[in-house]
Amino acid sequence: IVAMAESWSESQVADWIAGIGYPQFKAAFLTNHITGQRLQRIDASRLPGLGVHDFEDIKVIAGKIRELYGITAPNSKESIANVPFEQRRV
Repeated sequence: IVAMAESWSESQVADWIAGIGYPQFKAAFLTNHITGQRLQRIDASRLPGLGVHDFEDIKVIAGKIRELYGITAPNSKESIANVPFEQRRV
């Protein structure tokens, strides 16, 4: 399903957001030209820019996006301070 979702058009993404219970955001996703490729890069920090301001809505939608693309949830208990210095270099 990941490969399918990556190729979704703007209208397919808008239908998906409505289908998971958030039809009120359908127009915002269309206006912002959110395709399947763009949806994959949207996380909780970007949803307010699409008009999603309720914290519970942000959690659910971000979770559904991660689920759709098989992205693991960030571990909020893991500290970058625990990562050896060599692994932090980019």
